[in-house]
Amino acid sequence: MVLQNWISFLKKQKGLFAILMVSQIVSLVCILFVFGVFQNNLYELSANVDTKFLNASFRKSTVTREQLTKVIKTLTDDYDFSIDYIYIDASVKGSDISYQDRVQYKDGVFSYSDRVLENVKGSLDGEMAQPVHYKKVEKVVVISPNIKKDIGQTITLDGENYQIIGINNVNGDGEMEMPYLSFPKKAHYDTFSVELTMLPTRSQYDDFCQELKEGETALFCVGNQAEGLRRLYKSYETANQMADVAVMGNIPGEQCCGRHKLVFYKNAGMFRILFALKDEEVMQGYVEDTVQPLLEYDALHHTDLAGVLQCYLRHDGSLQDTANELIVHRNTVNYKINKASEILKMDLTRLENRLQVMLGFGICQILHK
Repeated sequence: MVLQNWISFLKKQKGLFAILMVSQIVSLVCILFVFGVFQNNLYELSANVDTKFLNASFRKSTVTREQLTKVIKTLTDDYDFSIDYIYIDASVKGSDISYQDRVQYKDGVFSYSDRVLENVKGSLDGEMAQPVHYKKVEKVVVISPNIKKDIGQTITLDGENYQIIGINNVNGDGEMEMPYLSFPKKAHYDTFSVELTMLPTRSQYDDFCQELKEGETALFCVGNQAEGLRRLYKSYETANQMADVAVMGNIPGEQCCGRHKLVFYKNAGMFRILFALKDEEVMQGYVEDTVQPLLEYDALHHTDLAGVLQCYLRHDGSLQDTANELIVHRNTVNYKINKASEILKMDLTRLENRLQVMLGFGICQILHK
């Protein structure tokens, strides 16, 4: 009955029915449009949140400010990179100060990153480096809040005087921001990190590597001296084993052909013991007694304590050098080393304990190569 009345009504009010249908269609289109815009904004937001970096470390080589400037200009002008900004840091051996810059190069002008500046405005007193500071290579610095000096005053950093132009209240102890061209002459450039606005293509990654690969270091391992063809394979096997641990351990070597490193079996020290071990059960037992708890903790909690500890061992227990290589704050490294020490139940400041752990990682490398 109701359906018949509804059909009769529609026949008498055809105009009203047409308006009603058009209204429904328009409403549906509007809903779909709004949903599409919302989805598009979500996609763009997630893309912006996902930071994209191309990183290079100069920890084991020397690079000049002129070379860095050339690389920045080449990456910006000659390659199809969507560069947001470039992070550069440097340090002076024996100093706790980290010199940092987040620079952009647009239309032939160097300046501090616009996007980073927008993010730090709320915590910044004064100003960041201006284009004129880059152009004239002026000695200006933005200090951390723990330094008891005011804007406009002068501060001496590693033997050079700088004028304080700002205070960044989120900077950690020892973090100084200034134009990379104005870093102290004693400073060694450590990190060159390009942040892109979108994920790099394989071609862009290859271009980046090609631009920075000058000065790439090769490792040559020489086995024990062999007499006769029958012992030649043994020498080769020893050299091959040595290569497995040479990158991880501090095996002394000699400079070869400029930047390359030449490592001899006779200089392998305690690692020679590892090469002679044949009983995998004994080796596995040593791993379980030393580094296994840490490896299991990392696997269970998705942490990187073992990697940080290996880096710490490579740098002879130096927190600052480890932090510089990993591009993190010294306090972060200190926390992770203390956590690793707690898990392993070892005092990692003691040399003998570090040697045990280094052997454990070395054996683990041989077992799983």
